[in-house]
Amino acid sequence: MINHLRKYIGWYVMVPSIYLAFAGESEIWLVIFVVLLKMPPFDLVGRYEEWLSKKMKVEERGKKLKSWKDKQSPLIKVLFTIFVILLILGWVLFAPECELC
Repeated sequence: MINHLRKYIGWYVMVPSIYLAFAGESEIWLVIFVVLLKMPPFDLVGRYEEWLSKKMKVEERGKKLKSWKDKQSPLIKVLFTIFVILLILGWVLFAPECELC
């Protein structure tokens, strides 16, 4: 029973929400939107994250970058680290301020 609820909880929230939306409760559309985004079996956010991880091949690229970094000499690693720190400092010091802040 618990597994069934975990798998289909979205339907148990969606059906009464649709009824209430058409009965005149205009704020319930927000609940329907959230159900579509995060509750199983819909879970559009989870599906997008899975698709994106398959498309981007994050683990393969991470292993490739790690093997490349392991091949570098210690001097190159130190110089690269210093370069990145200087790049971040330059960005923080010279980036334009946010006009909304």
